Amino acid sequence: MKIFSTQLQGKFQSIMDQEEEFEDAARLAVQAVRGLGRLWIAGSPSAHSIALALADHPDAPEGTTAIVPSPDTEALSEVDRLFLIVHPDEGEEMLSFIQTCEASETPLIIYSQDDARINELLGPLNCHISAPSTEPVIPDEKGERYGNPFALSAFFAGQLFYLYIKELSDELE
Repeated sequence: MKIFSTQLQGKFQSIMDQEEEFEDAARLAVQAVRGLGRLWIAGSPSAHSIALALADHPDAPEGTTAIVPSPDTEALSEVDRLFLIVHPDEGEEMLSFIQTCEASETPLIIYSQDDARINELLGPLNCHISAPSTEPVIPDEKGERYGNPFALSAFFAGQLFYLYIKELSDELE
């Protein structure tokens, strides 16, 4: 299990190295949480439970709410912000929801691996936090790997995002 811990530390460090992206994301989110909007959290199907946990997290800004991604979502508006967690295997499924957000002019903060299809849809006001590789990290005796780090890295990125929001909000008071 030391291998898993060491590998996770590397994944977490690659997330922490994106300080500028987190600062941009926090600035975008603070506009909503200190203004008339709300921070929404959503996840692709396998990341939905992470979104739910982050919405109820003690460090979440007041009013943070989880939403199920759907092209029919009408709750989002230009004063809101959406933190969207996209598992790399589910990027295709999320394209229509991202288009819905773009149509409603809801700025997005997306946590995903780089995906040209998603990047094409994003307007200039959106932020992207790059997810590290989600390949399993522990080799077994047969040469296969297990121990997928995506859920832990996504939750870590979400909490780090909240800490940046709090820090920026405190500076503005």
